Amino acid sequence: MNVSNNIKLVKDLHDKKNRYKESLYLAEGSRLVLDLINHHPEDIHGLYATFAWLESNQAKVVNFLHMVVELEERKLNSIASLKSTKEVLAIVKMPQKLESISYSSQNPAFYLDQVQDPGNFGTIIRTADWFGITHIFHSHHCADPFNNKAVQASMSSIARVKLMECSPTELSSKYMFQNIIGTKMNGTSIQTFQVQDSSIICLGNEAHGISPELSHLCQEFVSIPSSSLGSESLNVGITAGILMSRFYM
Repeated sequence: MNVSNNIKLVKDLHDKKNRYKESLYLAEGSRLVLDLINHHPEDIHGLYATFAWLESNQAKVVNFLHMVVELEERKLNSIASLKSTKEVLAIVKMPQKLESISYSSQNPAFYLDQVQDPGNFGTIIRTADWFGITHIFHSHHCADPFNNKAVQASMSSIARVKLMECSPTELSSKYMFQNIIGTKMNGTSIQTFQVQDSSIICLGNEAHGISPELSHLCQEFVSIPSSSLGSESLNVGITAGILMSRFYM
């Protein structure tokens, strides 16, 4: 194994263009890597770990020894993107890109419009996994879900929840959603809102909400009731969790 070439690949995957060119992404940290090994072993493409981590996880990595690169902690830290990465990182295969789906559910789907914080995107993916939501739709202007911070926030949910990138107009023209629902402060309360089949709920940018382009396409708007002591808004990841809880329980 050419260690230098493998190290170069890790560094290359810090860049979005290279991630999509290679169809690979990075997963960093013991908990995340072990979760992927346990539940998605077929997706592991490479392992970079310290001797101490490999020794303490011998039984778990026995089937991956052909792809292990052992590194000193200092060297591992130098190629990792997260300062907290001290023991292990993995190169993981991206899920196969879906061009189209047939979505049918009494529960609504969710669309992320220009959600630009990778931590928020990852948190929403992880929350969707918790509620059994199989697909998340998102605009071209969202953060990259395979950004290292997004992957870390999603944990191994990034390997389970299918991601569909599309424009707002494609929600109805390509994916046939009959009811596009926006979120805003003065919408109908989710406590009384009745969702229809073939609906999709749209969550917008952290600072500006959903875009004017998408807002014009929405037939209805919903909101989360507030008894705020002074806070003017909710984090988009928290908002997604509340909406998923309301419509998937």
